[in-house]
Amino acid sequence: MRSGASGDFLLNSSERASRKEAWLLVISQAFVAWPIGFLAVVLPIYLKKVGIDPVWIGSFFTISGVFASVFLLLLGPLLDLKNKKPFLLLGTALPLVSFLLLAFSRDLWVIIFASALGGIGLSSGIAGAFQGATFSPLMMVKAGIRGSTKFFSYVTSAWLLFATLGSLLGGLPDYFQKWGLSFDFSYRLSFFLCFLFTFFASLALLPIRESPREKSFKRTRLFSLKGEGNRFIWKFSITQVFIGLGAGFVVQLLSLWFFLKFNVGEIQISPWFAAANFAAMVGAYLVPGIVERWGKLTTVIFTQLLGAVCVVLIICTGSYQLAAVFFLLRTVLINMSWPAQNAFLMSVAPEELRSSAAAVSNASFGFSSAISPLFGGWMMQRGMIDLPIGLGALCFLLSGTFFWLLFKRRGVPEG
Repeated sequence: MRSGASGDFLLNSSERASRKEAWLLVISQAFVAWPIGFLAVVLPIYLKKVGIDPVWIGSFFTISGVFASVFLLLLGPLLDLKNKKPFLLLGTALPLVSFLLLAFSRDLWVIIFASALGGIGLSSGIAGAFQGATFSPLMMVKAGIRGSTKFFSYVTSAWLLFATLGSLLGGLPDYFQKWGLSFDFSYRLSFFLCFLFTFFASLALLPIRESPREKSFKRTRLFSLKGEGNRFIWKFSITQVFIGLGAGFVVQLLSLWFFLKFNVGEIQISPWFAAANFAAMVGAYLVPGIVERWGKLTTVIFTQLLGAVCVVLIICTGSYQLAAVFFLLRTVLINMSWPAQNAFLMSVAPEELRSSAAAVSNASFGFSSAISPLFGGWMMQRGMIDLPIGLGALCFLLSGTFFWLLFKRRGVPEG
């Protein structure tokens, strides 16, 4: 952490102003995270309680991821030439509509529309596409190359802190009912809280300023393999496919797995989800120091591989408490990987391709994380409860392997 806060005194006034706006991006992502942590616990169980079967529950995450992936691929080349803030603000605010829809309707088509629009699942639909194509490039501009790993770590830590608070409050619907509120009103109030945090996330972006984009950049042909930059982007996307598949199997269906495997609900498991996010927040804060010693790629490879081992151990236990401990360790490791991955991608990708790089990376993650919950839900409905978790472990193992084969083994510079 020698490059920490003390280095900020060496910045000029323009750079200090830019770093302050980088902190606004951190704050916005923190508010975005609260509904994600909360709904990771609440939404699958809520949908099961209102009579929706696991296949449909998995399909909502699939719909969200498919829409995110398609829009990412469409937006990436377009947004390379545009200012990022207006589109990031749009993507941050769109889930406001989704949370209102969830609060007032259980109709399948309404939930499908909300899933496509945003706020549901890791990919977050169309909203996630706008965020995914704009957040990392804008952060790179505001934090700079020197501050990139540090600020991506801050983003991850802040995101996890608020996701922790969201997960910790995952039992709110049950508590609301114990305090005398109806089932419907308890969940309606819960979705309104998601609305409120998303509103604050949008407000935090308003003071950020951008200079007009230079017109010298040429629009990239996203599906071309010409040029080292494009080839790097598509190689990186291979690793994201496996991470997305693993996350779809493990993360998005894990509260449902606990419910089906051990018959535990939101009140029992929400503290574990919160503890996992809190521990991961601490781990993410340590990443800049680890990267300084090991390098970005080595950090990514080891965290991915060790995370895969922890996922295997989740399904080898006989109690939900022990399974939750290994889930906690896996959460720490995978969230130590994200800042190093983002800094690596944004450092190596040419500046004129950063939106495309973020778009392809997030689309690869989003599409694969959208497909696996559908198959995972189908397996769980047919009694193969552990199989999706085991497949998730295999996918995390492959992601670490491909990081080594494609980059570390070939000596790709880390930026």
